[in-house]
Amino acid sequence: MGTETERLDAPAVDEDDDDREEFYPGDVEEAMPEGELSYDLANYVKSTIALYSADLERDSVHANMPIYYQRGTRQLVAPDAFFVRGVPYDRNRRSWRLWKSKVRPQVVFEIVSEGHEKKDVDVNRFLFEKLGFPEYYWFNPATQVLMALELDPATEKYRERKPSANGRHRCEILGLEVGLQNGLIALYHKGQYVPPPLELIERVSRERDEAARERDEAARERDEAARERDEATRERDEATRARDRVLGELAEERRRREDLERRIREIEGR
Repeated sequence: MGTETERLDAPAVDEDDDDREEFYPGDVEEAMPEGELSYDLANYVKSTIALYSADLERDSVHANMPIYYQRGTRQLVAPDAFFVRGVPYDRNRRSWRLWKSKVRPQVVFEIVSEGHEKKDVDVNRFLFEKLGFPEYYWFNPATQVLMALELDPATEKYRERKPSANGRHRCEILGLEVGLQNGLIALYHKGQYVPPPLELIERVSRERDEAARERDEAARERDEAARERDEATRERDEATRARDRVLGELAEERRRREDLERRIREIEGR
């Protein structure tokens, strides 16, 4: 999902009005999900946290919501999902303003989108680190890679967290484990897998089957092209051999004619 370090095109905000809702909209492009899969996975993470981790009278969990971090500007970050302990959930909230809530997200999630890998991974890491978000998880559906990062209290820099023996990452803040299941990011409560909606699993399966068919078709096309190249090469080689035979026969015929002419001159010269 989109992230910006600066919004140079943002309109100036009057000091008296710089905390009004309309100056910090929620429906900005940077917060829009980049595809159905990102949207569905973000909402799976949000709903699972809301069900098992958050007391919504005390805590907040959101998906596809921009986080504005500097009052008077529209500088923002937009993780796909995030959790905040200590601020009651408000279903009417459209954006998160750090100076207003005075509480920063403790856990953020990013679903990496194809073509946006550098932004979703490297740029976000820098900004989330700078803003002091304690835990950052990113998942790349294309490569099926999950990364868990946590702030080092000594350096205030992210460090990679190694998974446990079962391949999962224990998130103490959420009381959940984060791992992979069926090639997708997965959450586990008390060791039990919390599945996403069946529709999501079926759609991902269909998309993967279609991608596999496309790869197979591309492979067949490459094989056919290779066979056509081989056939063309064989035909060129055969044409070369035929030409060489003709040239050889012409040369042999020329040699015999020259020999015959030489013998005729020898007989006539006697």
